Amino acid sequence: MKLHLAIFSLALIIALLQTSLLPSLGIYLDALLVFVLTVSYATTREFGALTAFASGLLLDLMSVGRFGVFTFTYTLFANIFYLLLNLFGKKFFNLTFAVIIFSTVEQLILKSPPSFVNIISNSIVSVGIALLFYPCIKKLREKLWS
Repeated sequence: MKLHLAIFSLALIIALLQTSLLPSLGIYLDALLVFVLTVSYATTREFGALTAFASGLLLDLMSVGRFGVFTFTYTLFANIFYLLLNLFGKKFFNLTFAVIIFSTVEQLILKSPPSFVNIISNSIVSVGIALLFYPCIKKLREKLWS
């Protein structure tokens, strides 16, 4: 239960940063998607799907777009991620590969047509964010998993 509270508190903070502070600075990142994929990679399938659903719902409530788009997308991405992990294993289909694929797909589906340079730069930044998130989430899981 403590892990749920910690993860959802972090998701709330990241959603607030992604929807309010970062766009005012001219920075557009999919930090919450990267967070969801990282949690999905570091925890169980059920916990990852629950985190994806709750994070998407948070982002839907805080953004201006169509309601339910992020909830559906994040939950779908988390479940596809688990399917790919089960098919190929963590050695072949790792977190870096997943972040590049899913952040690119999200940019192509949810954003206005982005340029190739934006897709590459956002993917590189997203991988960097995932590499920062993963040790923190893994440490939280070890300390708070009950």
